[in-house]
Amino acid sequence: MDFESIEDYKDYISTLSLDSLIDIRDHIDKEKHADRFQLITNEIERRKSGECAQKASKENDDEIIDKMPIHSQRTIRLLHIIKEAFSLAWDKKLNILLAMIFPFIFLMILGFVKPYVFMYLGLFTVIIFYPPETLVIALFMLTCHRLFIFGKESVPRFGVLIPKEREFRFFGWFIAVTLLTIIMVIPIIGPLVILEVPEMLGITIALVPVGYVLARLSLLLPATAADQRPSITWAWNQSRGNGGRLFLLLTIPAIFTILESFIMDTLESSAMLSAFFNIIMVLSVVFGLAFISLAYKELCMKENSY
Repeated sequence: MDFESIEDYKDYISTLSLDSLIDIRDHIDKEKHADRFQLITNEIERRKSGECAQKASKENDDEIIDKMPIHSQRTIRLLHIIKEAFSLAWDKKLNILLAMIFPFIFLMILGFVKPYVFMYLGLFTVIIFYPPETLVIALFMLTCHRLFIFGKESVPRFGVLIPKEREFRFFGWFIAVTLLTIIMVIPIIGPLVILEVPEMLGITIALVPVGYVLARLSLLLPATAADQRPSITWAWNQSRGNGGRLFLLLTIPAIFTILESFIMDTLESSAMLSAFFNIIMVLSVVFGLAFISLAYKELCMKENSY
């Protein structure tokens, strides 16, 4: 993230939470950005001294949520976000690749072990492997959100690998959104299967209502990654007037994922084809995270000039 002057940077860090400031301070290049490091250090000390303290404990969670600003009058700039997402993804490509190393290795190991465990435990294997698999994916998503919202100084070099309170809250929302998706899809897909509706048509029919609800709630994840404590009510109110635009942003990567699944089922499988579409799927996820992160910045952050 570039700033025209040190005053712009000072205004920017004043909008960040204490946890975000500490993360940035711990990972910033002190020699290259000595002035920024000093400003961040001063801001942290000032807040800790009580002049601008904002604590997020369980006792005042409701108060914090109430204070989260609602800017429903803002309108998402679709083309601007799409263009900026491609620019940010290219600019942060090395950070994203480094953040993918541990999840890739971890999931590869689980994928190798899972068939052997399945031989002894059967379907119970899913219950055992789902939490760690999902947690690793959630940590990667959180890393990407913070990269796109705050910049590379806000995360460790290889991404967020050790879950703490913020990460478990993000993981909880990720699970909640996943379960909500399943709950919404079943009553829609069920009758379509019984009526033998073509697969692609059935997916399209289910995508619209389910996708719209998920789009309205999509701000929950970047907000949590940005150290806020959002609620479903907050996300719904915050996205008011922009549901259609958020739906379009989520639809773009979803289309590639659906097409990838359809083509893989249609064409003869091969290692090269599988690798190609896996890359497409990962890129779709990254761009989807970039879209929502930038939408969050436009709708929810005090300063959103990026």
